[in-house]
Amino acid sequence: MQLSLFEQTFKQYQRLIFFDLETTGFSPTHDDIIELGLVIVDPHQDFRVVKMDNVLIKASKPLPQKIVELTNITDAMLQRDGIEPQALHQRLQSYLKEPALWLAYNMQFDLGFLIAFMKRHDPSFVFKDDIFDVMAAYKDYNVPPHRLMHAIARYNIVFENTHRALDDVLATVEVFKALSNDADLVPYINVIGYHETYGLKGPKLPHVTYLPQKNERESLKNALKKV
Repeated sequence: MQLSLFEQTFKQYQRLIFFDLETTGFSPTHDDIIELGLVIVDPHQDFRVVKMDNVLIKASKPLPQKIVELTNITDAMLQRDGIEPQALHQRLQSYLKEPALWLAYNMQFDLGFLIAFMKRHDPSFVFKDDIFDVMAAYKDYNVPPHRLMHAIARYNIVFENTHRALDDVLATVEVFKALSNDADLVPYINVIGYHETYGLKGPKLPHVTYLPQKNERESLKNALKKV
């Protein structure tokens, strides 16, 4: 049986790594990662989940009240169950050893924190893997608003909106699967669409294309044809 373009494209990867980070704020330089949620999917086995990882990380300072209210993560939880940042570095290194496609909902935010964190522990660190921003693809085919909770509702995905990392990752996996039935996802590999008004924040990778993304259907896909 001939594989579809979608299957041909994503089956070139041995692993799809979906991830999400909970943080103490919006600055990769000054704020901490306090939770990692990660799901590895095998594209060669009908996108079966083959591994899940969820860990809390100790913070360098007390959590802002807004973060506690949003995530229900407390200082006591981090002190009791959190691992040291050095242990998180080792954990992430193990996932970065072999090439993979990394996916997230609002990839630029999470990737910015991941890269900044890795560089603090290893200044020579370079992120080389391919990336996929599920939010950019979703935004190109759906009217606003475009937060993960709205994508979950759009596809009738049954997930509690907890704002916890692993739950958000599992929801993102389902959004990705549902979106693949509606859209051609191939053009969005190694593409970041950013809000025209707010501009691009965070690192720029040499193998990734960065373009302003409007709310019109397929605006990013059409802009890529002109690049």
